Amino acid sequence: MQDTTSLQEGYVSILVVLIVTLLFFHRYLFPGLTASTKNYLHQKLNFRKLEPKLKYVLQNANPFYANLNQGDKLLFEKRVRKFMDMKTFIARGNITKVTPEMKTVIAGAAIQITYGFPTVYFKHFYRIYIYPTHYRSTTTGKYHKGEVNTRGAIVLSWKNLVEGFKDYNDGINLGLHEMAHALQLENLMEYKEFDFINSKALQDFYEIAELEIARIKKGETSIFRKYSITNLQEFFSVAVEIFFERPGKYQDANPLLYDLLKKILKIDPQMHTK
Repeated sequence: MQDTTSLQEGYVSILVVLIVTLLFFHRYLFPGLTASTKNYLHQKLNFRKLEPKLKYVLQNANPFYANLNQGDKLLFEKRVRKFMDMKTFIARGNITKVTPEMKTVIAGAAIQITYGFPTVYFKHFYRIYIYPTHYRSTTTGKYHKGEVNTRGAIVLSWKNLVEGFKDYNDGINLGLHEMAHALQLENLMEYKEFDFINSKALQDFYEIAELEIARIKKGETSIFRKYSITNLQEFFSVAVEIFFERPGKYQDANPLLYDLLKKILKIDPQMHTK
């Protein structure tokens, strides 16, 4: 009987410590965060902080992150760190080592695309290959700047990835483009992450996209570059690039497609533009 009482008292003590810890987190560590942000953090008390030098990398390499408020930056950083920890990064060509800085830039692109899906980390894609520049694909035999395949690999040209974020106003961004492909495939894979995209919005997007593709084929002016007419999947990825880099012009050019992409990605980039 005495042992049982001691055990119960031990459980009560643990519960008290946990409650005090939660109150401390709520009141002192994150006083300026929104209620939704606090709730999310309370569910993830074991979150890892991103190292200061890697925060600096994000700040300078990813304009989307740079425009977030401090509370949202904290969540973004936490997700970047988790993404980095979940993936195997593999150097190719004359890249001898994938540095933490390189991983941070790549993870930043992934978290930007999944910003509206806080539990999605592309779990099907566990390997990320980085080439110094364009490379010959073992799948197609052609030279590529990037690709995503159903066998669980994302392949990127580091040179083109960096250039895409360096010029953040031209609507061309390899990192966002390939992560958009990963998002589409992840949504289709009957895996841990599956069918998380609003299917009605995605279907409507494809239908309007076909009309836009027809216009481009006729030689009419469009905000979407010609590569977008390759197929609906490429159109989607090109649209995502423009959505983040030129949101105002995209909305003016095709407000219906813009609103549908907002529903699909659960975010409006213009809300995060200074």
